[in-house]
Amino acid sequence: MKSYEKVMGIDVSKKKLHLSLFDGVAHRQYQIKNDISSMEEFLNQHPEEDFSCILFVMESTGVYHLRIALFLAKDLGYERSVVNPFVIKKYAEMLLKRAKTDKVGARLIAQYGYHNSPPSFLVRDQESYELDQLLKGIEDLQLEIVTLKKPDRGINPSTLY
Repeated sequence: MKSYEKVMGIDVSKKKLHLSLFDGVAHRQYQIKNDISSMEEFLNQHPEEDFSCILFVMESTGVYHLRIALFLAKDLGYERSVVNPFVIKKYAEMLLKRAKTDKVGARLIAQYGYHNSPPSFLVRDQESYELDQLLKGIEDLQLEIVTLKKPDRGINPSTLY
């Protein structure tokens, strides 16, 4: 398990990225839009940092984290890790942290990455990601059908088809 001098924790939401750069002592926090151009601009605005020596850690958030994780991996070749949100939740509970704002989330993710050095995010081919999205869409539709067929919803299943 490789350890890093600095870890960038990224709390991902649909529109924003909350970033926390942690060196084992202090956090430096930033907020940018959740898009590639904003991430590129952020990296270019901080030439004092050697981002190739920093581990980028983020929670798995369905599709919102994927664009940034792939950009860091494929385009820049930076070390990155995608962690199950449940792991971060349990880590926060272990530290007795209750409030989870996006800012606090980024700090927790950075601390977790610094102390645990999670495994690298493996990049797959584009077809694999598209297949994952299609399967998730099918699961969502199946769940919706089951929900609509429930008798307590007041809907007659025979009228749905």
